[in-house]
Amino acid sequence: FAVSMLGMGFLFLLLSSVRDDSRFVATTGLTTLVALTAHFGMLIEALLLWPLWLLGASMRVRVAVLLGFVLAGIYYLGYWELFSSQWGRGVTGEASSGAYGLAFVGEQLGWVFCLTSVLGAFPIVRRFRESPFHTAAASWLAVTGVFLVIELVTPIEIRYWLQALPILALLSGLYLSRALDRGRSGKVAAWAAIAYMCVIGLRNLHEVLLFRYH
Repeated sequence: FAVSMLGMGFLFLLLSSVRDDSRFVATTGLTTLVALTAHFGMLIEALLLWPLWLLGASMRVRVAVLLGFVLAGIYYLGYWELFSSQWGRGVTGEASSGAYGLAFVGEQLGWVFCLTSVLGAFPIVRRFRESPFHTAAASWLAVTGVFLVIELVTPIEIRYWLQALPILALLSGLYLSRALDRGRSGKVAAWAAIAYMCVIGLRNLHEVLLFRYH
């Protein structure tokens, strides 16, 4: 749910940058608040991600997002004792090898999804100043890389790979949509990749229903 709200916040932030409509501004602030309060790890990532997203935003959008952060901060004050008791254990443990994140990517998403996401990311990163979308997407990828490094060198782990799913899915779709326009071979390869990812998704859904929520 938190990841879904993060994706919605990204969408409405972009819509607000195109059209400074009060409804888009309000929804940007609301989805920000819901994402931040849905999972504490989202708040940690948001402290880096949202300031980058807001660099070109209007003042109204900045105020709406700031209000979302303030309300989320008030919400988390009720859990301060829990956070303070767990923080010491979190920062004094052994550094993660990153194995869990890599296993999640390989087993749950499939390497085809990862490959198409990487291929879709290249034009976004090369033209990161071209539009608000390019800038926001490149910022999201950069913050994901930062938390990958943090996970590798410290005991802190916030499941950044889950929070990157919306942008990775978007980049994979962008690459596949371009592949569908590259003649018969491109269409065959793209549809094969799409079919494979659908099979992986159905397999995951089957395992969740059978083993986790049976």
